[in-house]
Amino acid sequence: MRVATSTIYDTANYNIQLAYSRVVRAQSELASGSRLQTAADNPGDFAQLTRVGQLLSENTQYRDASEVARNRLELEEGTLASMGNLTQRARELAVQLGNGALSTSARLSIATEAEGLLKSMVSLANAQNPDGGRMFAGISPTDAPVKSFDLSGSTYWYYDGNDSPRAVQVSSTREMPTSSAGSVVFFDTATPLPGPVTDPNGNPVNDSVFATLQDLVTAAKVPAPTSVGTQVESVLGRITKFQEQMVTERARAGAYLNEIESIQSTLEVSKLSFTVLKGELKDADLADAISRFTQQQTALEAAQKSFVRVQGLSLFNYL
Repeated sequence: MRVATSTIYDTANYNIQLAYSRVVRAQSELASGSRLQTAADNPGDFAQLTRVGQLLSENTQYRDASEVARNRLELEEGTLASMGNLTQRARELAVQLGNGALSTSARLSIATEAEGLLKSMVSLANAQNPDGGRMFAGISPTDAPVKSFDLSGSTYWYYDGNDSPRAVQVSSTREMPTSSAGSVVFFDTATPLPGPVTDPNGNPVNDSVFATLQDLVTAAKVPAPTSVGTQVESVLGRITKFQEQMVTERARAGAYLNEIESIQSTLEVSKLSFTVLKGELKDADLADAISRFTQQQTALEAAQKSFVRVQGLSLFNYL
């Protein structure tokens, strides 16, 4: 069978190109440290590696989100603790006010301090998270959730936020609430104020820790303590109720923080497992890669020498 010179030439050239591509492949594996350059190297492992990469990316997103949730909850827990201190001080002032022998100046001093407690309580209730959202506004925009309006010479407090708490997806199966709605913490939705009085949105105005502190201020400013006993008793009972609400929400925040700690531990373990698996799928065996690179170089040199010999062939030389 006669073999055309062009066929011999093409075959030799193909062998060189094949050997060269294998050298480049081996060199790339050594340079990158990865044995999977394309899906063709190992379709099954490449597909698995792609999936592991996706899982690692999701893991990073959840770890970042859980940190956001943790920061928000820690801030809320601390804020509720501060509010608890304010209500406790208000309780102490109310007890002092119950002393009918107090002088007018002493009563006015209590009123002044109670006014400061009220302002501090409103400020904390309208506090912002580092991201700009209002801590106790639920999923409402950044507007202050606790507001007041004047009617017939009296000031009324109302909630202008949303009842649904903000939440963050901290794992594939868990959306974590990261705040408490102010309506749950500061207001008594079961007790509308007498009147009935409606807020600017047309909703009934309910009793609140703000109204309670304001009533403490009003009671302390009464010149003659004729009915202070009844007022103090009312204030103390209402303060107890709102203290309990704040303690409940603070305990809930603490429980969520414990859950986040557990979720973050799980995410760290998963990250380590995914990283190890990624290395097993992708990382090259250095010794094996060097050996194959050497072999491919030898094969390329052999192909090049063969091609040189083929180029020198002619019918005269053959004869």
